[in-house]
This record gives sequence, C-alpha cells and structure tokens, in this order.
Amino acid sequence: MADCTNTYAVKNLQPLRYSGVNVTDGKQATDLAMEQLTEVIKDNGFRRSQRARIDWVYTPSAITIQLPPTVTKTQIPLSMIVNVYQLQQPNITAGLLIGSMFHAWLHRGGYDDPKVTNYFISECPMCVMRSYQSKKPNVPDSLFYKYFN
Repeated sequence: MADCTNTYAVKNLQPLRYSGVNVTDGKQATDLAMEQLTEVIKDNGFRRSQRARIDWVYTPSAITIQLPPTVTKTQIPLSMIVNVYQLQQPNITAGLLIGSMFHAWLHRGGYDDPKVTNYFISECPMCVMRSYQSKKPNVPDSLFYKYFN
C-alpha cells in the first residue's frame, strides 16, 4: 500500500493536528496513518475511546460507509455505518468497501477531504480499491470518489 500511495500522493500527507516530523512522501504518510490507526484500535481495546459499533442502514445511493459524529477530536472511535444497499450490488468489491472505510477513518483522523487526486486521503484508499495496481488512463478517479463519504 505504501509503494502505491507513494506513487500518487503528494499533498496533505499528514493530519491537520499532527505536530511531529514533517511528512514528505506517500510512504511516510502511509506509515503515519497506519500508526494512527493502530493507536485507535488499541484505544478501543483498552476502552480509552468510545466502544466501536457497526450500524446498518439501507439507502439506495452510492454511500457505502460513513462515520457517525464524534464527541472529541482526540479520542477517535472506530464506529461506522454501513449501507446494506451497496453490499447487495454485484459491482461492489471488498476492495471498494475497505477503501471507503479507510477513507472515512483517515477523514476522522484529521486528514483534509477534498476528494481530488494527489491528496493522501484520496490516493491511499484508491490504491486499496484498485488492489494496489497502477492507475489506468481509461478509469477516472471520480469512479472511486463516489464511494468516499
């Protein structure tokens, strides 16, 4: 994932509230995001954050996964809302769902969310959605953006 992200992500490589060493490439950004996600999982396991929940909705729309509002910026819950309608669509792959989930967690973790190319929060999840393959000129990024919430 880091190699793929490093190829495409060049903007907003660190969360807004990050105060560590400046992140200069996609590999470092991926490492930072994975460290952050690991801490969030640990916080959940040790009950230092809200207990994680998965709720289900049925909405005939492109929304796949969204996050409920959070109470605090420092304790990031893993909870999510999954659109069952999208799970029933034959063209929705596990990679699309995982990328959508990862995008939502990055957004919750403080990354800017412009849903445009070159930004870490877009490129890293799209790498997952493409099974870590290179972009194809005939497949526009907008096909993936619609699964970002």
